[in-house]
Amino acid sequence: MDKFDYMIASLELAREELKRDEKSKNSNPEDFGSYNEYLNSLQCTNKTFVKENLRNVARIAFRLAREI
Repeated sequence: MDKFDYMIASLELAREELKRDEKSKNSNPEDFGSYNEYLNSLQCTNKTFVKENLRNVARIAFRLAREI
């Protein structure tokens, strides 16, 4: 069960990172009090983080499938 929990947590982290990216793309400078606040709200999505989480989930799922 620990491997399943790890896979779920990894998928949740990847989803949150992608949600943050979508929110960043849809943000508008007029929604913030100053331009500096707007710039601070923009963060680059760590695509490598998302890819690695998905790869780890795939590896663990493959191992679990062989164990069953």
